[in-house]
Amino acid sequence: MLTMDGGLVLGVGGTEVLASIKSSGTIDFANIVTLSCLTNTQTMTGAAANDPIACSWPAALADGLAGTCWISATNTVSYRLCNVTIASIDPASGTFAARVIR
Repeated sequence: MLTMDGGLVLGVGGTEVLASIKSSGTIDFANIVTLSCLTNTQTMTGAAANDPIACSWPAALADGLAGTCWISATNTVSYRLCNVTIASIDPASGTFAARVIR
């Protein structure tokens, strides 16, 4: 682990990294009917609107689901899964994670 005061700049002319925030937890989405979406949230302490975010999806995410994540409120990340098939999908419970780097 590297600990320092101030920010860290990677590469020549790179952007200064001031913080890295991560959230991770189990989410159990309900049945998603054909051609529709569901959203669930997770606490991400320190996250703020307009923070850049990267999502991490469960390894066993069902075929036919497309997802996105975003900071939906202070300290909250939202995960949306959309069923793009013509049949209902009941996703298995899984670990969803996200990271903000600012």
